[in-house]
Order: sequence, then structure tokens, then C-alpha cells
Amino acid sequence: MATQTPPPAESYLAAIVSSSDDAIIAHDLDGTITLWNGAAERLLGYTAAQALGKSTLMLFPSERRNEEIEILKRVWKGENVSHFETVFASSDGRLVEVSLTISTILDASGRVIGASKVARDIRDRRATELAQLRLAAIVQSSDDAIISKDLNGIVTSWNPAAERLFGYAAQEMIGKSITMIIPPSRLAEEEYVLGRIRSGESVEHFETVRQTKDGRLVDMSLTVSPLRNSAGRVIGASTIARDIREQKRADVAALRLGAIVESSDDAIVSKDLNGIVMSWNGAAERLFGYTADEMIGQSITRVIPPERLSEETFVLGQVRAGLRVDHFETIRQDKCGRPIEISLSVSPILAPDGRVIGASKIARDITRHKQLLESQREAQAREEAALRKVLEIENRRVQEGSRLKGEFVANMSHELRTPLNSIMGFAEMMVDARFGSMPPKYAEFSSLILKSAGHLLQLINDILDLAKVESGKIDLKPERVQLAPVVEDVASIAGGLARQRHIRIETIVAPEIGDVYLDPNRLKQVLYNYLSNAIKFSREHGRVEVRVRADGADHFCIEVEDWGIGIKSEDLNRLFIEFQQLDASTSKHYKGTGLGLALTKRIVEAQGGSVGVRTEPETGSMFYARLPKNVTARTADVTSQEVND
Repeated sequence: MATQTPPPAESYLAAIVSSSDDAIIAHDLDGTITLWNGAAERLLGYTAAQALGKSTLMLFPSERRNEEIEILKRVWKGENVSHFETVFASSDGRLVEVSLTISTILDASGRVIGASKVARDIRDRRATELAQLRLAAIVQSSDDAIISKDLNGIVTSWNPAAERLFGYAAQEMIGKSITMIIPPSRLAEEEYVLGRIRSGESVEHFETVRQTKDGRLVDMSLTVSPLRNSAGRVIGASTIARDIREQKRADVAALRLGAIVESSDDAIVSKDLNGIVMSWNGAAERLFGYTADEMIGQSITRVIPPERLSEETFVLGQVRAGLRVDHFETIRQDKCGRPIEISLSVSPILAPDGRVIGASKIARDITRHKQLLESQREAQAREEAALRKVLEIENRRVQEGSRLKGEFVANMSHELRTPLNSIMGFAEMMVDARFGSMPPKYAEFSSLILKSAGHLLQLINDILDLAKVESGKIDLKPERVQLAPVVEDVASIAGGLARQRHIRIETIVAPEIGDVYLDPNRLKQVLYNYLSNAIKFSREHGRVEVRVRADGADHFCIEVEDWGIGIKSEDLNRLFIEFQQLDASTSKHYKGTGLGLALTKRIVEAQGGSVGVRTEPETGSMFYARLPKNVTARTADVTSQEVND
């Protein structure tokens, strides 16, 4: 049998070049193309006729031609280049990413005469790499825990969200069993999930509980999908775990809220910004007579009387502005057209992004409440009328009592003054040398009788004045008065008492006050009460200062200051009250009736003024009276009545 001669090696090489899926290009040392296979035509769009004899520089974009020049230099040196990634320019201008492997071509003597380029299109690989990078970025930045595991439950990947959720770092979990985060009571779930995965099925939104590193249990929703290799075989599972604790709490809160709304005795209604009803609870059905089916999707104006439709425009305007409307009392109507008095509270309903999307309205029937209020008002009016009548009777009784007391005091003072005047007259005669001398002891007794009678007469006059003030019948005879002479006159009267205790009286009257219009006798009474009080409580060899100064345009102020024993703070509230004196030790040492300051307060207030004191224990006191510059008879009468009341 004849043997067949095998084809030459060149034929095998040509067949390989022609059938290759990679572009094969050969060129000489100057870069002139000498070989261009079919894959090169498909990749770059140039036919062999168009490419042969041309420079390889035509294959590169202008900005990359330096790369080819560098490659040619390496070829001249006899170097090979493996897997050099670059970009070719196709005949239509498209850029094609390729991986080049460049080998030198040698002649029979081993001299480099050119090079061959094998160019592989790597665009698909690039796209795959980019997709993988994007996927990795998504996994890394996801707020959900994303975990992959093999079919035995061994963890193969663990993203940052899984670290945050479960507390385990990636290095603690990769290579370990996923059961580390499964409570013992739920291990059967893992077998169920892996069984589904081995069958190529997914498990979606599976709500369960998993366990963190510190032992806390976390409600979560799992979605588990099969992982397949390039042949389509299932090799593992990808798990997305979402923390649903907040959702669970929100669901529970929503259920509670729903229960509250349904069980509420108040009508609770929600509507959109066009006034279309979206919810209608049981109390709304009972109050308005419409069922939820009759109202949901209908306008809320069905329960608003025509004459009050403008209120709905106002309420929706407030809600759109994000404002509440609280306790707005109005009238609505039921299904039969009967009016219902209600109190409305309306609040905006907000979307998650903070936008106002509707309104929640609570309506309370206040018909009964209004009736009760009206009944209470009527009862209160009756009580007030009865009280006014009682007060009128009591006021008349008090006025009559005051009148009788005044008459009694006046009569008694008259009856007491008559014998007192006789006693004082005879006592004066007894101490007067013109009527003859008497033994010193009897002269002392007579002087004591005169002094005691004078003190008793002063007490009677004070009581009479106090009774007049209380009855509103104080005598005020205003006239034009110069203050300086009045002050000096009172200081002179009190001078005898001051000299007995070696106390100096100083007076200062501001000239800018000018003349005033008031009762000079009552002014002297006030000054004398203050001055005698200051002398009484001053230390011997001390001083008392009387000052009169302007206090605004229409008032002036009298100030009498001593540097004596002062007054304790607990005694201040008793100073201007009738028959009140300081503590027992003080009252024993400093005699008095307890009427002087009380009468001073009544006289000053009867003229539209006020009194007060500033004091420090063991330092001294300053009593003052603030009076108007002009006191009229009418002012005195009105003020006296206020004092009496």
C-alpha cells in the first residue's frame, strides 16, 4: 500500500493562524504588516488587503502610538512581550481593549527579522471585572447584612453591615459555621434553608430570630439565594439579612394605634389634602350616622353644614402649612341633617420625608358638655345673686354697727373729756406757784396726776380719730400749706421730749417742692407720730433726722430716720396695726398705746398716700409717708371709704 506524504509544517502553521479566534498579526522590524488573519479582520474591521504593507502604527490611537514604538525597540533587541494590555483603534474609529503577546520572528541564522502579535479581545472580561467590582461595592456599602456560605453552612464572605449587626468581625466568621449566629432553638431552620438551596430554590422574606455576639436576639428578615458556578451547579448560598426590630415595633405601635382609634369614644377621621376621607372609625359612625363604607373616598363636606364650608378651607390651609388646629368648637351635621356641637382637633399627617400629605381629625360631641356648662353658669349666677344680697345685708349691718360705734365713741370721749379736763385744770393749779406752794411730795403727786391725765386724753383723742377713719368720717380740711414752717413747728413741739433724752432733731425740707394743698393739722399729726416714735426708740445723746423731698411731679415724701434700736424683721408686719406693740421686753421699756402708727397709716391712706419703713436691728429705722401734693375733699372721702372697706 502506498504511503501518503504528510503536509509540510508550514501548512499546519497556516491552518492554525487562519482558524485562530485571536487576531494574529506579523510585521517586520520597521513595523510593516506582513500577516493579517481572519480574526484580525473581525476584531478591527480591516481586510487583509487593507492592512498588509501598512504600518502597525495604524492599529493604535494617536495618543498610544508611542507604545508601539517602544514595543518595536524591544523587538529589535530580541525581547518577547507577554500579556501587554492596550487599546487598538478599529477601522470605524471604535476603541478595542486587547491583551497582546508579542514574539520575535527569527531567520534560519537566528537573526531577528520581525515579530508576531497575538491580540485577544478583553472587552468582555473587562465588563465582567467591572460588574464584579460594582457588586463588591454594593455588598460593602449595603445597610443589609450580606453573607455567603457553602452547602455545609461554612461562611465564605461577611460584609461590614453583618459586622455591625451581629458584632463579629469578618475574620471571626469566615471559615466558621453560620450556626454561630443561630439560637439553638432555631437550628432546624438552617437545615430547612440549606435543603431548599441544594434544590436550587430561593427562600424569600423569611422572618426569624438570630443572635449577636453578646447574646442579644435580633428580629430579622432573611432572603437566601443559590450560588452557582460557571457550569450552573449550586455551590453555596447568598443570604441578605435585614434587621426588622424597628419595623416590628412600628407594626406593634400601628396595631396599638389601630386598637385605640377603633375603641375611642371620639370620632377619629383621616383625610387627604383635598378633604377626601381615608379612614373613619366606629365612633365616627355612631356620631355622624355614616358607615365607613359610605364615607371613605367621599368628601368630608358631607358632614359640614353649607354655611360652615369656609371653616374647612381654613382648616386645610392650616394643615398644609404644617400647623395644628386645637379644640376648635363648631357645628357639624349627621346623616339625617341634625346639627351636632363638636370640638375639633386637627393635626397634619406627614410622609417619611416630612411632607404634609393629609390630616387627622378628632371630633368630640360637646352637646352634653355645653348643656352642663350652661346649667353651671345659671347655678353660679343664682349663687352670686344670693351672695350679693347677703353681702348687701351684711354691709348695711356693718355700716349701722360702725355708725353706732362712732356715736358711742364720740359720746364716751365727750363724757371722759369733761372730768379729765377738770382733773387736768385742778392739777395745773396745784403745780402753779401762783396759787401757793405745797410740800415737795404733794407737788410731785400733782405733776404725776397732770402727766397721766394728759396721756389718757391723748389716748381718747387717738381712739376717736381711729373710729372716725374707720367710719369714713375723718375730717379733712385741705388748704395751701408751706411745708418748712409745719415741719419746724412739729420739731419744736417734740423738742421737749427730745431734750429729756439729749437727742438732737435735724430737719431738711427740699425747696423745690413748693406749697402743697392738704390738711395741715393732719400733716402735723403724721409728723408728730413719726417724730415722737423716733425719739422714743433712739439712744440717748443721739439724733433724729426729718427730711421732706419731692417724689415725682405730683407727690412728696416725708422721711423720719433714727439711729436707735431698730426693728426685728418678724415684728414688721405688726407695726401699722391697731393696739400692736413689739415684743414684751420692748413694750415694758418703751411705753405706748399701739395706736400712733396705725392712725398715721389711716390718715395718710385717707389722703391717697402710702406709708412704710426701712429698718435694721440695732442700726435704726426710717419711717416714710408718701403723699399727693394736692388733696381735695372728694379725694379724701373716696379714699376714706376704701380704707373703711
